[in-house]
Amino acid sequence: MNNSTDDYINRYGRRGGRGVRPYFLIPKLLLLAILLGSYTSAMALWLGYRGHIFGNEHWPLVAISFLFRRMIIPALLGTLFFGLLLWLQHPRIFLARRWLQLKLLLILSLPIVHYQARFRFMELQNGVQQSPVNDKLIEQLGGRFTMLLVAGWLLMVIIVILGRLKPRLGQ
Repeated sequence: MNNSTDDYINRYGRRGGRGVRPYFLIPKLLLLAILLGSYTSAMALWLGYRGHIFGNEHWPLVAISFLFRRMIIPALLGTLFFGLLLWLQHPRIFLARRWLQLKLLLILSLPIVHYQARFRFMELQNGVQQSPVNDKLIEQLGGRFTMLLVAGWLLMVIIVILGRLKPRLGQ
């Protein structure tokens, strides 16, 4: 009996190899893990130290700003880039899927949530750095920022679940 690979008969009709898909999918998944991990860390840092941002104790704001500028935004852009490259392999097939249409709609809503949260965060930083700190204003801005931070996290988790499960959504 000959055990060479030349005798293999392709009975299932699959093409050999997977093309470039793994080369786009693996970096996308790594960047997605960095994105969700960093975002969860920023949210945990904010929720854990929210009461300690008054006076000279505003290091959580600096840490959250660092996480967003150095980790979350670059990972989000990289994830979007590799997702676009994956989509460009078969755009018509993917656009016909309702789960992808919903996912794209949610992805388009992420910048809205981000810019609202960024605006509240900048107001919060300015309010903390004022000489007479207005505690009521800081508490209101902190509550709004918390709501937007959690909304952004939930949007990302829903996007990941849609991409992983690919529900039929009536199709």
